[in-house]
Formats: sequence, structure tokens, C-alpha cells
Amino acid sequence: MTLSPTYLGAVADPAGTCNGVLFALPEADSGGLAWREQGYVPTPIDPAAIETLDGDVSLTGADVLFYATPEIRLPDATHPIVQSYVDICVGGCLEIEERFPRAKAGSFARDCIRTTESWQEPWINDRLLAWRPTVYEPRAWDIDDLLADALGRELFDSIKFPGR
Repeated sequence: MTLSPTYLGAVADPAGTCNGVLFALPEADSGGLAWREQGYVPTPIDPAAIETLDGDVSLTGADVLFYATPEIRLPDATHPIVQSYVDICVGGCLEIEERFPRAKAGSFARDCIRTTESWQEPWINDRLLAWRPTVYEPRAWDIDDLLADALGRELFDSIKFPGR
């Protein structure tokens, strides 16, 4: 059986909301991003619909895109949620909170967890040192506390260690 993790995706929904990170991309670099995001659908976002958390950022005239998931795929036995990927996503949100006070005040990381659907089993703790995760993931305890608080202790406690 070949395993592949479930990845975080965003669905194009005109009524939906999402928190994210905007970044300028020089035209010369757009091919690299398109290659990385192959299989996803480049989808425009109206700049007027964006609320920025970094002060006076003007998006007037900007082409804003996100890469939409073409179909919803839920975690299953061959595509579980894996903790190392959750650490990258939630750890990145915590990093944004550290850099931007308005993001922290707006609970950026909690909102990412709260607005993401289908947190469910199977969820595997594949951290390199699952019993001492801060060796490789310095924010591990903060991530775990945030997940347990935002998702509920019952789901958080259901995360399995490999081979169990």
C-alpha cells in the first residue's frame, strides 16, 4: 500500500473566507510557482475583498490569485493527516503572528485551524522524535496546545503514532 499525506487545500467558494499570506511574485518567478502548484487551479481574488493585517498595504490594481483544490479529498487510510505537515502549516501561522502584531491580535493561527474543515482520523504523528518533538519542531508544544484547544481534546488525543 502506498501512503501519501492529505494536504491542506482551498476550495473556490464565493461565500467562503480564508486567512492567508500575500506575497509579491516577480513575473520571472511565476513559472516556478505554477510548477509547484500543478494540479491546482489558479483562481483570482477581488483585491477589494481582502482585509490586510499589515497596516497600509494597497492592493489597488494587483492581480491576486490563490491555487484552488479542484476536488475535495478527505483523509483516509492511504491519505492520512500527518503531524509533520500540520506542524509546517500551523507553525507557519504562528510565525506570521510573531512577525505581525495584528495577526496575533486577530488569532491568525487559531482562525486557520478553525476555518479548515475535515480534521478527522486517520491522523498520524510522524514527527521525527514524536516523544520529544521540540528537538526538531521548536513550536511543537504551542502547536499541540492550539490544536487541542481549537479542535477539542478528544480528536487531538486520537492522533496515532506510526505502527500503533
